[in-house]
Amino acid sequence: MTENINIDEEIIQDFFEEFNEAYQVLVDKTMQLEQQPKDQPLINQLFRSIHSIKSNLRMIGLDEVSDLVHAIETVLDDVRHHKMPYDSAMTDVVLLTIDKIKTCCQAAFNKSPYPIKIQKMIDAIIAIDSATAEQRPMSIFNAIHTLDPSIKLDDSIINLQAQKTTKNTIDDDLNFLLCLTSILEKRGPYWEGRTLRLLELSQMMNEFADNPVNREQLMAAVYMHDFTLSFLPIEVIHKPFKELSEEQIRDYKKHPIDAYNLLKKMGHFNEAANICLQHHEQVDGKGYPKGLYDEEISDGAKIISICDRFDILMHAEADINQRKKPTMRALMELNKETGTHFNTRWMDIFNQVIKMM
Repeated sequence: MTENINIDEEIIQDFFEEFNEAYQVLVDKTMQLEQQPKDQPLINQLFRSIHSIKSNLRMIGLDEVSDLVHAIETVLDDVRHHKMPYDSAMTDVVLLTIDKIKTCCQAAFNKSPYPIKIQKMIDAIIAIDSATAEQRPMSIFNAIHTLDPSIKLDDSIINLQAQKTTKNTIDDDLNFLLCLTSILEKRGPYWEGRTLRLLELSQMMNEFADNPVNREQLMAAVYMHDFTLSFLPIEVIHKPFKELSEEQIRDYKKHPIDAYNLLKKMGHFNEAANICLQHHEQVDGKGYPKGLYDEEISDGAKIISICDRFDILMHAEADINQRKKPTMRALMELNKETGTHFNTRWMDIFNQVIKMM
C-alpha cells in the first residue's frame, strides 16, 4: 500500500529531475566499476548517489520506499569498506533496485498501490549483506531474481561455484588488458579515449541484439584487437594504406594474428582471440588475414569491425581543424559499405544504437 502523501506538483517535478540525474550517475558509475571494481573514488561516488536518493525520499515522506534504498546502501557500504567485492552481478542488483524505487514513487504520486512487495525485496537485498563469502553469490542471484522474477537462475546457480575461480582470474586478466591499452593510446593523437569509446559502443550493440557474444570475451577483444599496432613505427600506423610499401602493409596486416596469439596464450580468451583474428575480415571476402566471407565471420568480429571503422571516421580521419567529423557524415560513409565490408544485420543494429546514443 502506498503512503498517503500530499506534495506540490513542482516539488514532484523537481524530485524526478534529481532522481533521473542521480540514476544516470548510477548507470555511468556502475559501468565504470565493472571495468575498475577496486576504484575507491568510483565506489564512493556510487554510494553518495544512492544516499542522495534516500535522503530525498525521506524529505517527501516516502519512508517505506527509502527503506529499500537503505538496503542497497547497506550492501554498497560493505563494498566501500572492502567487506565484499564489486562485480557485474552487483550492478544488476543496484540498477534493478533503482528501477523498482522509481516505479514505487510514480505509484505514490498517483495515489495507487505499490505494484511490488517492498519488504520482500528489502529482505532479499539485506541477505546479501549478512551472507558469508561462500553464500554471497547465491544471495546476489536470489536478490536479482526477487527484483526481476523473469531472470532465470538455474544454470547460473548450478555452475556458479565451479566458475568462481575462473571468473576471478578473468576479471584480473581483463583489468590487466585494460591497463595495456594505455600504451596503444599514447601512440597516436586521435587514439586517446578510443578504447572506452569502442567498448561502450560494442557492448551496446551486443546488448541490443540480446548478447550473442560473451560479454567478457568481447571486452578482451576490444582491448587487444589493435594492441600489437603499438609495436609498429609511427609512420606505418598513421599513413594511409596507399602510401605504405608492400613490406609495411605486410607488417600492418599481421596485427590480427599477433593479437590472436597473445590472447590464446592466456588460456581462457579463445573466443576473444578469434574475434581479434577476424576483425579485419569483410563480408564480401576481401578482408584479411584469411579472406573469410560473411557466414564465416564471428558476430564479435562483425561488431568490432563496425565500431572500429566508425571511430576512425569520427576521429582519425576527421578534419584536422575540427578534430571530429560530424556524425551524419561519418554514418553516411559507413553505411555505403553495408553488404560489402560490413554485415547488413549488424549495421542495422549499429544505426539503431547510434540513434539511441
